[in-house]
Amino acid sequence: MRYIARYLVLGCIATVCMSFIRHGFLNHIFDSTPSFASMHLPELGKTVSAAITTPAGTFAYSPDANIERLDVEALNSTAANAHLDIAMYAFTDHILADAVADAAERGVKVRIYRDAQQYEQESGRDPYVARKLAAEQNVSIRVKHSSDLMHLKEWSDGSRFREGSANWSPSGEKRQDNSAAVFTNKQAAQAFERKFQDMWDRPNNILVQ
Repeated sequence: MRYIARYLVLGCIATVCMSFIRHGFLNHIFDSTPSFASMHLPELGKTVSAAITTPAGTFAYSPDANIERLDVEALNSTAANAHLDIAMYAFTDHILADAVADAAERGVKVRIYRDAQQYEQESGRDPYVARKLAAEQNVSIRVKHSSDLMHLKEWSDGSRFREGSANWSPSGEKRQDNSAAVFTNKQAAQAFERKFQDMWDRPNNILVQ
């Protein structure tokens, strides 16, 4: 009798559920719930793929979001008495070079650490970035003297930290599938800056400016 009663209960539950589905009651529940009524599945996809701003920082995935704009806005908000430590594998984006130069002209002390092979290729292919930064007294550049890649794409001003897969190139920031995040976290910023200082102090670095 106990098993028969259990089957009867399960059968009643199944019957009720089928009735809900048949009469559209479940659709009504989802439609009347704000979190579902205001966000359909395509919109969920857009929310994940575009830039998301939170109290901690901004997170973005290209090409849906323009990571170049994210980097430029963050660089433009760097205080004049701050510093920028930048480790960037590829750096060919003219707009970002202008933003770094503008920061240097405001008094920001900028240090840039580069990969040797990438820096050499870029200097021969498009010298705009090198020329733009060479004119700035507050910009120092060192290049890793090794065939082992310096593959970081990060920067910090001491309190904010930028990380991700996006290089500072127009394609890397706007067309490729990449990520970037700029967030305020002193512990993360300081951890990167300790790594940056170790790279910067390598005795065989190439001193560019």
